Amino acid sequence: MRKLAVWMQMSLDGFSATPDGTFNWPSVSHELTDYWLQLSQQFDLMLYGRKVFEMMVSYWPTADEPPNAGEYAKAYSPIWRETPKIVFSKTLTGAQWNTTVVSDRIMETLTDLKERPGKDMAVFGGPSIVSTLVQAGLVDEYRLFVHPVALRGGFSPFGIGPDRLKLRLQNIRQFSNGVVAVHYSRAA
Repeated sequence: MRKLAVWMQMSLDGFSATPDGTFNWPSVSHELTDYWLQLSQQFDLMLYGRKVFEMMVSYWPTADEPPNAGEYAKAYSPIWRETPKIVFSKTLTGAQWNTTVVSDRIMETLTDLKERPGKDMAVFGGPSIVSTLVQAGLVDEYRLFVHPVALRGGFSPFGIGPDRLKLRLQNIRQFSNGVVAVHYSRAA
């Protein structure tokens, strides 16, 4: 059975977006992007909420085309284009770039996808869809990238849901820019 993993950039105080929704605070380095490329081999389906998907589609489809494109953009842009994607949205009517829009029956869709053969699935946010999936008990793993910044408010993917999530630590990795990657799985 496929696993559903949450991939989130988090502030030290537990937020994944500022109160106004901006996402200009993560501390990204070559070391971190190399790690993301390595981890991207573990999934074959990307899941998004509408806002994060629109942010991604504004950059990744052509990120590798400019002559001055960085190594990460050159490596990840083709992965992003070719990997099937699902965007959960009640307002989006269609999407390009190997993307399916799901507007209802989200839980049933994910339950069905988890039972299909394939690699794991990664949900990249935003906090609203992640909260919904956490509350429904569909998330198997959490890959959280904790950045050395306190946002002092904003949106947390853990804002609603069960009183407690019991998790089992799988791995920790520290990066030279101060980011700490923590990998948890759901405890039995």
